[in-house]
Amino acid sequence: MKISKKSKPYMKSKPQKKKAQLKADQAAILAITSGDVMKDLESRKNDKDSRTMYIRFPGKLLPQTVDEIKELHSEIKFVRTPRIASKQKAGIGYAFIEFEGSEECKAAKDILATTQFKDSEV
Repeated sequence: MKISKKSKPYMKSKPQKKKAQLKADQAAILAITSGDVMKDLESRKNDKDSRTMYIRFPGKLLPQTVDEIKELHSEIKFVRTPRIASKQKAGIGYAFIEFEGSEECKAAKDILATTQFKDSEV
């Protein structure tokens, strides 16, 4: 019994990967298995930690926006804040401030230790 072409399902074959893509995949697998990816990730994390500072705002007059926090120091590169619930609109109680480098972070720590935000020390 012969099967006609119409009764056979038409199956496409997957397109072949290009040589450059295959080499890139092999390099990525090698980097993951040798631990290079984790070393790179850890070094970037340590670098970020050395230039980041935790800052807390005591008192009842808290900053409402990230821009108010950036006004505390001119070299602030990035500010990370917690999410604020819609019911609680008191303001931002703490933030993580990121600087360009670890030296700027250390210098800003001394300056921010004596800085006041709305009549209370930071």
